Amino acid sequence: MTIRKTPPSPAFREYVSHFELRELVVKGRVGVRPLPARSAQLLVFHLADQSGSQIFDHRSRKTLRTPPAGVIGPQTFRAVDALWKGNFRDFVVSFQPSGFYRLFSLPMTELTDRIYEASELMGREVCWLHERLHQSASLNEMARLTENFLLKRLAAVEPFHAVQVASASILDRHGQVQLDDLVQKAGVSQRQFERKFIEQVGMGPKLYCRVSRLDKAIRLKEERPDQTWTDITYQAGYFDQTHLIKDFKLLAGATPSEFFRLITEGFAA
Repeated sequence: MTIRKTPPSPAFREYVSHFELRELVVKGRVGVRPLPARSAQLLVFHLADQSGSQIFDHRSRKTLRTPPAGVIGPQTFRAVDALWKGNFRDFVVSFQPSGFYRLFSLPMTELTDRIYEASELMGREVCWLHERLHQSASLNEMARLTENFLLKRLAAVEPFHAVQVASASILDRHGQVQLDDLVQKAGVSQRQFERKFIEQVGMGPKLYCRVSRLDKAIRLKEERPDQTWTDITYQAGYFDQTHLIKDFKLLAGATPSEFFRLITEGFAA
């Protein structure tokens, strides 16, 4: 998969992490990509032949078609696997941890572990944006079109709360934080901190730390497949390999070796 990214303009940096364009060609049999728990809140537009874009839902044991434009909430476990075949060109808006909540005033608990057709949450105007994105020639043009679409939301955003800083800190440090320190800096009670965190981010802060740490471990292995799991255990901030394996089983539905074998075999010719 080829991925190109571009940052948002200054006015949107509180709400949008980045924009990206993903391009992929899967020939032959269907490619399977297991999707572990992840913190990301995404708005995804399919810009190529969408007929091959499906997911396998482990909860219903059914294969489902992904929406042409979909909102993907944060995931607390491996709920689905992506099934890919054919040509893919997807434009993705990746939001800051509390960005979607602040722009659309929607508790993130309603999005957690779910995928929605974008128009259900954002109105029919998002369909107009989708058409314009189809006609766009560059990632930068797509980003500016999306910002124009989001511009009217800036006049009615939810107020800033300290959990925005706390969640960003957790992501930046891959879960290696002292939550008590973040609560103290937020200047609220622990109960209020957790309630606001779940409302804006979609999961509790402890689980968010674990998901962020797992994401770091997966990226380390993808960047350097030759690294041993022992090396990755400590680079990602795990106390020992037992804790790494425990999180993989809970959040990715497989041991580390099994998970990466699924990725390798899923895209074998």
